[in-house]
Amino acid sequence: MYHPQDALAAISAPVFKGRPPAAQPSLIHHDVANFNRDQQLFRDVPHVMTSFRKAMESHGVVRDPLPLPDQIPPYPSSIVGASSLPKDVSSLYRSAGAEASLAALERLTACKVLSSNVRHPHSAFALKGGETEGVARLQYYLHGNSEDAETPLKSGPCIRAPQHVDNADLAVASGAAAISTSSSMRGSERVAEMSSGKVGRSASASPPIDNFKDTRMLVGGMDNSVKLSAYLAAGCLSPRMVYAEIQRARQQVGADSGHSWLIMHLVIRDFFLFTALKEGDKLEQPGGIQGKAKQWRHSDEEFQRWCQGRTGFPFVDACMRELAATGYMSNRGRQNVSSFLCKAMGHSWQLGAAVFESLLVDHDWAVNTVNWAYFAGVGNDPRDRIFRTVSQGMTYDPEAQLIKTWLPELKELPGEFAHKPWELEESAADACGFNLRRDYVTPMLDASTQIAVNYGRND
Repeated sequence: MYHPQDALAAISAPVFKGRPPAAQPSLIHHDVANFNRDQQLFRDVPHVMTSFRKAMESHGVVRDPLPLPDQIPPYPSSIVGASSLPKDVSSLYRSAGAEASLAALERLTACKVLSSNVRHPHSAFALKGGETEGVARLQYYLHGNSEDAETPLKSGPCIRAPQHVDNADLAVASGAAAISTSSSMRGSERVAEMSSGKVGRSASASPPIDNFKDTRMLVGGMDNSVKLSAYLAAGCLSPRMVYAEIQRARQQVGADSGHSWLIMHLVIRDFFLFTALKEGDKLEQPGGIQGKAKQWRHSDEEFQRWCQGRTGFPFVDACMRELAATGYMSNRGRQNVSSFLCKAMGHSWQLGAAVFESLLVDHDWAVNTVNWAYFAGVGNDPRDRIFRTVSQGMTYDPEAQLIKTWLPELKELPGEFAHKPWELEESAADACGFNLRRDYVTPMLDASTQIAVNYGRND
């Protein structure tokens, strides 16, 4: 979103001068000759996300999107035409001669949907590819079903959607939206109702942006989050285009219903990109940007259970099964499954990042890698926090809708016990016709601590 020159100017603004350019000076190489160009240029990018965000919010300037070109030149003769590009996952792997890799990925995740090219009926990501679809999603999220949503970006400097873009599927996905139409409902009530899927979209529904502040961290539902990340990653939309349309929508309603929260997420995305430019090859090292030498545990059997959603921790398992089947996982889900793999199981964050790179429909190398390093404790997190996935699931999937969708073996359990099936008394389990060992799987870690004995131990 921010031009590099503008971002660096905001970081060096007077209010931020006199402070070390990074929270951990030891991360900065003192031999400038060893810097590559990007590392030298972006060396003052703050180490902590909050510092970067405050600098951008205080002094950052977002430039207008570039105007639409009059015409696009034809494909060079040396480049294959769009009509012959692969249209589905199977043909993509086949054209690359990588059928064996796809088969291995299916074995790892125990998900045959990867090569079936069939839309999954339960996904919260029911969108198609291309700029036209991306613009339509942006318009709907900001304007709802109003007149402003019918003509994509009809005012302002934003780019308009061409009509020839191929609408190839972004994911094998299909799902229903769940948004609230009551502006008087308290935030906590709105969260519970949206997460339950009880509230449906109607022609008079307010735009989803009105509820974004309360719902952005929920793990289910089409409209709980904006779901533009795949369009941004693929270049169908630009961050500046999204920013300009957010500002236009905010001016039209004369209020900030959730617009500033969406802009904040664009700023955070820029933090990942600028951090990747600053840190360079260190993000490819096991110790991450902090250079921490950790003795990671490894077990093929344990890692496969994580990939297949068979850890015995329902929230983690539901998120992983959703990812394999649809290519999508919520932001809160990504945080939890990465923390679980690295800080509960003690497995290398690079393995998890590689799985995400193979499965995510919205994969972006910088965003994915910086995020994984962050939650593994070798990145930008100054607090090195650990997510307790059970309580996280109960907070962000309070009625266990995500769990019961992707773990049908738990669908008959009361909500609380769908999150913690090991706590269900035998008589209650019998009444539900449920047996933990027979129907699901026992937790692979001590459920009371959720931590392996020697996770991530420093050498």
